[in-house]
Amino acid sequence: MEPLYVEELGSKVVSVQDMYNLIVRDPANAALEINWRDFIPIVNRWLPNKKLDKMLKDVTRRRSALVRALIHQQKDILSSGKESKGYLDMLLKEGEILSERQLETAIWEPVIESTTTSHVAMVWAFFNLAKHPHTQERLYKELEQVCGNKAVEEKDLGKLPYLKGIFYETVRRHSPLPLVPLRIVHEDVEIDGYHVPAGWEILINIWGANNYEGEWKNSEEWKPERQLEFPVEEDIYRTMVFGAGNRLCAGWTQAVTIASLIIGRIVQNFKLKMPTGHEEDYDTIINTGTHRLRPLFSILTPRNL
Repeated sequence: MEPLYVEELGSKVVSVQDMYNLIVRDPANAALEINWRDFIPIVNRWLPNKKLDKMLKDVTRRRSALVRALIHQQKDILSSGKESKGYLDMLLKEGEILSERQLETAIWEPVIESTTTSHVAMVWAFFNLAKHPHTQERLYKELEQVCGNKAVEEKDLGKLPYLKGIFYETVRRHSPLPLVPLRIVHEDVEIDGYHVPAGWEILINIWGANNYEGEWKNSEEWKPERQLEFPVEEDIYRTMVFGAGNRLCAGWTQAVTIASLIIGRIVQNFKLKMPTGHEEDYDTIINTGTHRLRPLFSILTPRNL
C-alpha cells in the first residue's frame, strides 16, 4: 500500500506503519484499558474518567478518519472504470443500502479481528513447520496428492485433514486469544460441581483449557497428528478458541479457510527451515493476542529450484 493523504487528520500523509497503528494497534491497546470506576458505578457517575473518555474518542476519531479516506480512495479508483476485485469493492457495488458508518465498520472489523487471530495463528504455524521438517514434508505430500501442480483452493480443504490438523493444533498450542470476552450468566448453573449464580460474569481461560495436561497428553508438544482423531462434525469442539454456542465467533469458518489456504500455498512453494539458535524461541508477548516477542525468522527455499 502507498502512503495516504488524510485531510481529516490535519492534512497529513499517513504511512503504511501509521495505517497499521491507527486501524489495529491503537484500538487494540485502547480495548485493554481498564476503568476501575466501572466496578463502583456511583463513583463513575460522580467522577467520570474524563482522561480515558478523551483517549477513546480520539482513537475512534482517528481510526474513522483513516477508514473513510481509504473508502473514498477506492471509490475514486472504481469511478475510473477499474474492475472490482476486493471486499470493499463488493460492498461499494452491492451494498448501496449500507450507511457510511456501517460501511466503515464492515471494513474495519475484519482487519482488526484477523490481525489478532488468524495472523497470530499463521506465524506460529510457520514457526512450528520450520522446526519440524518431517511434519512439513508430510503436509507437502498431502497437498501434492490432492492438488497436484495447482495451488490449493477452498474446495480442496475438505480433502486435506492434515492441513486442517496443523491449523487446529497451532491454535491449541498457541491460543491466539488467551482469554475470551466476559460472559454474563443469565440463570443459576452448576458446572463440574461449581455453583455459578445468575448475574455473575465469567472469564474463560482459553490458553489454560487448551494446555491442560488432564485433557491433552504432553500438552506442551505441537503434534498435529492428535487432531486427526476428531471427526469433521466436531471441528468446533477441538478448542475453545472460537467460543461456542450462541456467542460462537461469526468468523470461525473464514479464519480456518484463510489461514489454511495461506499455510498450504506457502508449503506448496517453499521449504521452511529454522536457523540454528532459533529452535526454542517460544517467547511471547500477550496483549490482545499471544504474539511472538520477536519477529519470525526462518529460511525459505523455493521448491522448484
